[in-house]
Amino acid sequence: MGRAGLVAGVKTAHAFFEPVDAPPAVELSNAYLVQALETAGYRTQVHGSLVSKSNIERLLPLHLAKSRAELVAASPADLALYGDVSLGMCPPGRQWARRSVVFYHVLCSNPLGSWLGNDAIDLHLGNSDYTARVLTSLHAFPDWERRRCLDPRAFGKVAAVPLALPCVEEPDGSDMPGAEIPPGVRALLDSGDVVGHALQPHKQDVLATVSILLKLNELAREAGGRPVRLLTMEVNLSSNALEWMRRLLEPYGWTPEDFFVPVPALNQRALFQLMRQCAFGLAYNAVPETFGFYVLESVHNGCPVFTNGCGNMRHLLPEGHGLEVFETAAMVERNPDAYQAVAHRIHAALSDRAALQARCAKGRAYIGAHYHRRAMEAALGAALALPEAAPLDFESLQVELGPLVRQHDRAAGIVVSDLRSVALNPGQARALAELPGRTCAELKALDPDAQSLFELGVLSLRAAGG
Repeated sequence: MGRAGLVAGVKTAHAFFEPVDAPPAVELSNAYLVQALETAGYRTQVHGSLVSKSNIERLLPLHLAKSRAELVAASPADLALYGDVSLGMCPPGRQWARRSVVFYHVLCSNPLGSWLGNDAIDLHLGNSDYTARVLTSLHAFPDWERRRCLDPRAFGKVAAVPLALPCVEEPDGSDMPGAEIPPGVRALLDSGDVVGHALQPHKQDVLATVSILLKLNELAREAGGRPVRLLTMEVNLSSNALEWMRRLLEPYGWTPEDFFVPVPALNQRALFQLMRQCAFGLAYNAVPETFGFYVLESVHNGCPVFTNGCGNMRHLLPEGHGLEVFETAAMVERNPDAYQAVAHRIHAALSDRAALQARCAKGRAYIGAHYHRRAMEAALGAALALPEAAPLDFESLQVELGPLVRQHDRAAGIVVSDLRSVALNPGQARALAELPGRTCAELKALDPDAQSLFELGVLSLRAAGG
């Protein structure tokens, strides 16, 4: 990925990426995007970080003046591709490029006001089908009084470009920075204890994770088996987290140190070695994934993952391919005993390691067939070839469950959602039973309960037949 000068007579592109504090996987994915642009025939000029860490320059961004002057002096490029967190580097505009495209790795750490309903952005690209559906639902938010969507072109200006998984090409891991496996962790992996991993920083549902480990160890003790330990990131074991874990475990005679083993941020080769030696992965997360590198990497390395399916994790692999998605409404209601069912499933699965390995082998084959560079390049090329989006007739749109919804427990009156789960009142329950599948033309006026379901992300709109 080099910095190519803009050349007259060929398609040209600016790529704006903000690498400050970006995870290595995001940086590598951005490199893949630039290479995919060049495969699509664009001569691309990459603009790195223009954000200064100097407090003085944050007050007055003189450091931006030179780069902005160079952009002003140049002829507009054919395309500007923005990483989602880079929109503040150079706000989209026709003076920089004839067409502006934003690629979303996440939805929570970019300036929402700079892209939602912004007419200067021609195309929004999600890093998964799930992310693309969430983006569409946001842009298609209905205004029932004016009979229109926030962006009437929403259904033609969002596309999915699922990421390529680096381990498909480099099964042993790439040269991403990080630590080696600490000697104490290596000794634990060789000890005969049952070792799992949950190495995503700041994403775990602590109550779920502690409850699952507690029951797993009770089951192991009853069966006369080895203890079950969980490798987790050092940052997940802050003093506050440990204190809360200690209070949860104290009535049962356990401590966090009995279950959890801290691990530093590993380099990718070390991470894959660790995954290959672990019996299972755990991803009962509170933060939804827009893609899911971590769980795919685990399955690709032969280690099954048990998850609540938060975000895109429930869509990554078909059932029976090493990613075990299980959640109940009782878990969402924060009942610690509800997670005993997860522990029983893991305990039973670990009794037949051969079957688990067979499911992971199917998962590895699926990953190799779907999450590779050629697929990513083809998806980007197809997205960039889409015609200019036209507005759709509001009345023809249909109501559907929103993409954030994980499940609807009708008996309990609860909708489990990636955003926040909802205990439905009678009016909301009635609206949820009646509205999906109906067209906007059939819904001349919505009562507050029905409208609230759109505001909560429980319901959204889709194009008829889409």
